Amino acid sequence: MSFSFTNIKDKKIMIYESKFNKSASGFASPTYVPVFGYKLWAAYRFLKGDWVLINAAMHTTEVCTFTINWNDKIKVGMKVFYNDELYNITRIDDFEGYKKDIKLHCERVLNWKKDDFMIL
Repeated sequence: MSFSFTNIKDKKIMIYESKFNKSASGFASPTYVPVFGYKLWAAYRFLKGDWVLINAAMHTTEVCTFTINWNDKIKVGMKVFYNDELYNITRIDDFEGYKKDIKLHCERVLNWKKDDFMIL
């Protein structure tokens, strides 16, 4: 039996969804709230060079993946907060429909405001 360290869930991440609040002037502004009231354990993997080339051929900008326990509340477009960086979920791989793990394919979000997030 071989053991691999690539899928050990040893990182804590927080997943956010956007909620729109109407300001006093009548404009809707996004606020991000946690989907769960706790952090999730995840395996983090930065994409290697060959995957970056594949993503370029598919016209995507994914830079990393997070593998977490299966959950049906997580959707494309939600945000992942990890290590003081924010990532946008671009794709979800559910490993052929098995309800064991899901892999979140993410791209890094640049120029985001920490004030818009409820950081736990």
